[in-house]
Amino acid sequence: MTPRATEPRVVPRNGVPAPNEPQPVEPDVVGDTAGDCGPWQWRITAALSLFYLPSTWHMTAITFQTVTPSFSCQGYQEPTGCDQFNATNTCEKWDFNVTTTGDTIVSEWGLVCERESLINVSMMSFLLGVTVGGLVSGILSDHFGRRKTLSIFLAVQIVCGTAIAFTPWLWLFMALRFVLGWSCVSVVFSAFVLCMEVVGGARWRTVAGVSFHYPVPLGYLTVALIAYLLPAWRHLQLAASLPALLLFGVVAVLPESPRWLLAVGKRKRLARTLRSAAATNRRPFYAEQLESALPVQPVVDAANDNADKETVGMMSLVRTPHMRRISLLVYAQWFSLYLAYFGIVLNLGNIEGSIHLNTVISGLVELPAIALSTPLLLRHGRRVPLFGTMVAGGLFCILAALVPDSHAYGTKLSVGLVMMGRFAFSFPWVILPVFTAELFPTVVRNMGVGSANLAAGIALILVPNLWNLSTFWEGLPLVVLGLLSILGGASVMLLPETTKKPLPNTIEELEQMYN
Repeated sequence: MTPRATEPRVVPRNGVPAPNEPQPVEPDVVGDTAGDCGPWQWRITAALSLFYLPSTWHMTAITFQTVTPSFSCQGYQEPTGCDQFNATNTCEKWDFNVTTTGDTIVSEWGLVCERESLINVSMMSFLLGVTVGGLVSGILSDHFGRRKTLSIFLAVQIVCGTAIAFTPWLWLFMALRFVLGWSCVSVVFSAFVLCMEVVGGARWRTVAGVSFHYPVPLGYLTVALIAYLLPAWRHLQLAASLPALLLFGVVAVLPESPRWLLAVGKRKRLARTLRSAAATNRRPFYAEQLESALPVQPVVDAANDNADKETVGMMSLVRTPHMRRISLLVYAQWFSLYLAYFGIVLNLGNIEGSIHLNTVISGLVELPAIALSTPLLLRHGRRVPLFGTMVAGGLFCILAALVPDSHAYGTKLSVGLVMMGRFAFSFPWVILPVFTAELFPTVVRNMGVGSANLAAGIALILVPNLWNLSTFWEGLPLVVLGLLSILGGASVMLLPETTKKPLPNTIEELEQMYN
């Protein structure tokens, strides 16, 4: 089993390579045995992408569950509103007209007037769970493996999602939404990293990473249909939760990431996994050659032995110069992208038009963006497409904010520009996770992606309050989205290009690769 010259991996001596000394080349054990891509990888990629669907439902369902129906104070013959009541003249109970909207958490718990701010808190509880979960699950996944972390949090997702549909109290709804957000991001990130680690070669990593995102627009389209057919928020919650039970059948046949098994030195499980992969891909499998190609010491142990015996952990993401630069720039990009992307997706109810129709349009514009991302990435790499689409999306948002209300087609033009921005943001939504996973080495890959999610989570926490800026100027939220997206896109050009480069296993390999 000979190493491929197209993707050499340099092995430093004791973690400190001599500057002018030729270095030995480590073979890509996984790729050389299983192949870069074949039926085995495609089946796993298709199966893993299914885990994105229920998470998308849970993320988007809250926009339908928090719709405010028309209301008036009980006992009043004439329609009443919040401005007719104050601290001394309060309404004891509100009547809601749920004929067209169905029961929502707003009508169930009276979240209007002085209690209206609790709607944002309800949305933020899920997003706060996403913030914490992305970081913690990354650490757990790097320690216990991708498959085990995925299966555990899938169970948590189903249990919490179902329990929410039966909760009698708002505070319990918020608490369960926090855990649900934690579990959703853990499921998605574990599945995505596993997807990226079963394929080899920059070309196939691109195709697999992009294909993983196809269920996202399908999630938007189906949740709009489900919310239309089941307008009551509890019914919608059950419909978003129970289908995920079928995914346990998928978990049962999923392998563990062979690159993770290699990194932690689980040789027997690695051999079994690669034997199965080679058989499915109709490639010869030679156990003796595989054993001789494996490193004497597990990658994780070797990484820990280097850098003055420092343990691989969160501080590893900022300890060395190139790793620190990559981490901080990636955090800035995730923050700006999540604020822009979800600033539109989770505020579709604040945009003119039907919330169901806007959600459907949001899903439809994402489908071609995902399809076009693959040839775009293969031809132009990661940095240029990421830079161009984030800047373009930002400009569309700013233009939408500047459309005058007096314009004859002002509303349609503004919504059209927002959807163009939504279309542009769909590209970095697909590209950035692929780029991030390629930038971080195996020993901290899930941790790196998870820590990037911490920055994204901070942006998500701000999203529910974003449209409050419209009290100063109606177009201000879109201008903020646009400017931050442009700045995030510009910072991309400070990162190294990862196209046609191997995935680094250790931080030392990364430092040498970009030195």
